[in-house]
Amino acid sequence: PCPFTVFVDVQGMGTTFTSRDAHGVPVRRNRVPAADSHPTGFRERQLRGAEEAPGTPSAMTTTQTTIDDVTVVEIALSRLDATSGEALCREIASAIVEEAQLVLDLRRVVRIDSGGVGSVLACLRQLVAVGGDVKLCALRPSVRQVFALTRMDRIIEVYPTRAEAIASYA
Repeated sequence: PCPFTVFVDVQGMGTTFTSRDAHGVPVRRNRVPAADSHPTGFRERQLRGAEEAPGTPSAMTTTQTTIDDVTVVEIALSRLDATSGEALCREIASAIVEEAQLVLDLRRVVRIDSGGVGSVLACLRQLVAVGGDVKLCALRPSVRQVFALTRMDRIIEVYPTRAEAIASYA
């Protein structure tokens, strides 16, 4: 057995090493700070966003426009994860009508994890349930790679530009 277990700190502040005895009981915790560590709590507040601060706007913002009966939703976040993905689904729910045609513009999204991919899939399921469809456009290479690795690009059509995604509905 390994003499220690590595836990990655959720706030991105560093790595915690926990030594364990022969029975697996934690004995000592050593904290190794990340190279770009911030003052305690700063990163956590940054990730939680403005939703907990009263009187400030929601951390998730989208811009919805309609072009040729196609609703285009531009996501104004750099990171799409489980938390922001839930907010995305709530905001997109207002655009879901029968036989809705939706394009998600991900040009500003730099990082996406499995929670974010799952949220996009949940939006697709909601739209398919009412006879609609969703297509993605303007993915950055890192985001495109995640969709390719998860094979989601075989389920959801991906286009290089917004205009091509809109034209695909014609």
